[in-house]
Amino acid sequence: MRPCIKSSEIPKELKGDLPVISNTICNERFCTICPYYGGVYQKKRRCMLVSCAWDVASEIFHPSLKRMLAIAKEECSDAEKYYLNKKKRVDLLEQMFEKELKEDEKKNKKCYGCPYGAVQPCIGICYADLAGRRRKV
Repeated sequence: MRPCIKSSEIPKELKGDLPVISNTICNERFCTICPYYGGVYQKKRRCMLVSCAWDVASEIFHPSLKRMLAIAKEECSDAEKYYLNKKKRVDLLEQMFEKELKEDEKKNKKCYGCPYGAVQPCIGICYADLAGRRRKV
């Protein structure tokens, strides 16, 4: 059995082109639990396959589903553009506040082995930095 999409992900325009399943066949073969069941559109049950593959080893999808590939690629490129715009904005803000972010990171970093750091925020001159590396506690 090949992987397939969920019936809820199929656009309504494409669902109308899918083959119709008769009520008797649907009741006999329990089509509603089949992974290739395309859902109900215009009060008719639909299937994603050209012919029912309940007992057939070859699974041939209906050609109208091929149009979903172009739709999915377009959605993916739109999402990628949206992501890149947001990423560019974050990078720009990080560049603008690079010094302030480093200072904030130093203030929030916990000192180890420093008698001053136990009671006060770090001033940047740590015993560990003077020793050359931080000691593990």
